[in-house]
Amino acid sequence: MTTLRRDVATDGRRAVVAFSRDWAEDARRRDFTVNAMSLDLAGRLYDPFDGLSDLAAGRVRFIGDARRRILEDILRILRFFRFQARLGRGEPDRAAVDACREFAERIQALSGERIREEFLRILGGPRVAGGDGILLLMADLGVLDQVLGGIVDTGPLDALIAIEEALDMADAARRLAVLTATCGPAFGAVDHWRRRIERLKPSNQLAARVGRWPRRRPACRPDRRAR
Repeated sequence: MTTLRRDVATDGRRAVVAFSRDWAEDARRRDFTVNAMSLDLAGRLYDPFDGLSDLAAGRVRFIGDARRRILEDILRILRFFRFQARLGRGEPDRAAVDACREFAERIQALSGERIREEFLRILGGPRVAGGDGILLLMADLGVLDQVLGGIVDTGPLDALIAIEEALDMADAARRLAVLTATCGPAFGAVDHWRRRIERLKPSNQLAARVGRWPRRRPACRPDRRAR
């Protein structure tokens, strides 16, 4: 169950909304075609942007102009990677990729809390690391640098995920601890690592969990980006 809404104003960080009775108007304010579908109480499907076909084909596509949708809310950059990791197949949508690259630096305008929550959803989902993982795409487009503030070596994270998958024990906070401890530019510097965590405005519980990572971490290669 959901209410129907329309956007009154947007500024790249938040939207002012009003309630509506128009299914099409509500769908237009969504970010991707695959989450603009609705069912009424009679079971009728409302799919004005052909999201069902995109879902079947593994396409994560912005509704309308990708640049405009991202400028409405910069967090949609991170949402694109979360949806792509979960639903996407094959090459990602070119318009979405180009828009994410163009506006990556604007992620800094978002609150640490919003970045943290969306990034944890990415880390806790499928296809995170490895050669075809979503982190590689995020790094290639300059997005991961904006989230974590440094070059990333995902080797330790790859090893962790392999163990987690074998034990069926995926844990986004644990993955965040390993990932943030192995990115530069100050490789192995505890103070830099602490600042990287603090920029994500973690809850006390998350900060305590992530802070259990050993003070002295293995060195990483500064010339290696995510693979």
